[in-house]
Amino acid sequence: MGLSDQQISDIESSIGCVLPPDVRAAYKHSDGVLGPTDIYLLYPYHENRGYQIVSANELRQEDWFPQSFLNLSILGDDGCGNLICYDPETREALLWNPADGDWIQHRCPTVTALWHLIRKQYRESELELDGSS
Repeated sequence: MGLSDQQISDIESSIGCVLPPDVRAAYKHSDGVLGPTDIYLLYPYHENRGYQIVSANELRQEDWFPQSFLNLSILGDDGCGNLICYDPETREALLWNPADGDWIQHRCPTVTALWHLIRKQYRESELELDGSS
């Protein structure tokens, strides 16, 4: 079951960012988006298995968090230590690993495009493991 407009507005208010249209649409459809290996490409609003979008964005308050990334909103992860973020200034989706400092691994024009990229990478790694590449 999806989230109400009020719940989506509550997320935006809590994380300090207007969510992009594709993320808003995903939340209207369901509370979070599961990807390969049951990772949360989009964290749920209601806590599930320890994941929750509002608490994930509290990472921005940590001392180690890069100052230049404070405007980013953390939306989910790829299951490999990389965070799926949204930059409201550039309106881009970013794949970022906190261990990399302020280096961005991928930039995509939409969050949906980044989700597709992550799913594609999982499919390709499965093919390599199967020897089918």
